[in-house]
Order: sequence, then structure tokens, then C-alpha cells
Amino acid sequence: QNYLEFAARLGLDQIFAEDTGESVAVRLWRRYGPDAIAMLESIQSDPDMLEPAIEETGVRRCEIDHLVDHEMIVHLQDFVRRRSKIELLYDRETLLASKGLREACGRLFGEQAEARWLEYFENHAPQ
Repeated sequence: QNYLEFAARLGLDQIFAEDTGESVAVRLWRRYGPDAIAMLESIQSDPDMLEPAIEETGVRRCEIDHLVDHEMIVHLQDFVRRRSKIELLYDRETLLASKGLREACGRLFGEQAEARWLEYFENHAPQ
């Protein structure tokens, strides 16, 4: 089925990312192309997948799941700097206090989450 029609049926053309101002439908397609269809299916099955994963950003829970399943993110810096650009938008204190970023770290790294969190904030976080 057509991606934009599917996204519109889910109302994603009327929900806008806080960080970019673009619709979630456009955001997912721009970032993930055809892989975004699986994210729409995930949202259709579990509406919580549409929720922001990290406060005041456009990153959705379905994106974190996609990254876990399809990307080889080895360090938290890979996610906050290269994959999401969050590091460029928020200062160290905001990142450190982010409950959503902490949860995303847990989802991305599982048992290694605490080590990856400490590694990032000791060596890479913006000052």
C-alpha cells in the first residue's frame, strides 16, 4: 500500500516533530525510506510506538526499535551525534537529565547500557 496514504490513515501527517517541525509521516520517510512502512505497521499494532522516545525531540519509540533491529550502534555517541543529531541541539545537562535518552540507551545497549552511558558522558558529551 502507499506509504503516505497509510501514514495519513494513522494521522501521522497531522502530528509534527518538535525538533524539526515536519510531520511524523515525512520525518519517518525522509530518514528511513521504505523501512518506514514497518514503523507504520508497528504504530498501527501498538500506538505507544508513536510516542516521543526522547523529550522535546521528534524521535519516536518505533525509531529506537528500528535502530535496535537494523543498525549497528556501538556507542551512545553513534546515536546522539550521528544518527539523531540530538547532541547538536541540547547541552550536556539536558542530555544527562533526559529520562527518554536513558531509556533509549537501555533499549539500544541492553546489559551494556550503563557502561555506554558512562562512556558517553565521561568522554563525548558536549560541555
